[in-house]
Amino acid sequence: MGFFSSSGTETLVEEQILNSWNNFIPTGAGRGEKFYEAVRQFLDAVEIPRVLVEEKDVATISTERRRQKDIHYKCLHIRGDTGSSIAGYDVYVAAFDYGKHLIVARYVVGKKAKELSLFEREELGAYLNLVQSCVLRATEQIMVELKQDISKLNRESKGSYIFSQEL
Repeated sequence: MGFFSSSGTETLVEEQILNSWNNFIPTGAGRGEKFYEAVRQFLDAVEIPRVLVEEKDVATISTERRRQKDIHYKCLHIRGDTGSSIAGYDVYVAAFDYGKHLIVARYVVGKKAKELSLFEREELGAYLNLVQSCVLRATEQIMVELKQDISKLNRESKGSYIFSQEL
């Protein structure tokens, strides 16, 4: 969903973020790679059909503020294969150190105006819920390794999956 600059960095347009989630893991710094590996393993285990997962260098841009952030993060980019009903609804998963802590995040990016049939909405909902489940499980895994209380895990996302109708 993002676009590439000449530097090879993918740019995430903030206004195209339909839904986001994040969590702060105290004393989790240095575990970003472990988090990404866990997300990949959980995604492999659930076998979402026609989904591609790749690492991307990502920066953000706001078209309203007309400025690009100079901050770049490595993200997992999860997207539907061309021709699938989930194509065009991409998920970016990020993990980055914040002092001695780890911040993990998930962004759903797409265009709100896409018309979807009932069954396409069902498939899209399944895809997004499975991805979020994998991200949550990876977060729980890091928290358990750190002997942290997973009941404090933020499970609420911001925004909505708005298309022509709510899912």
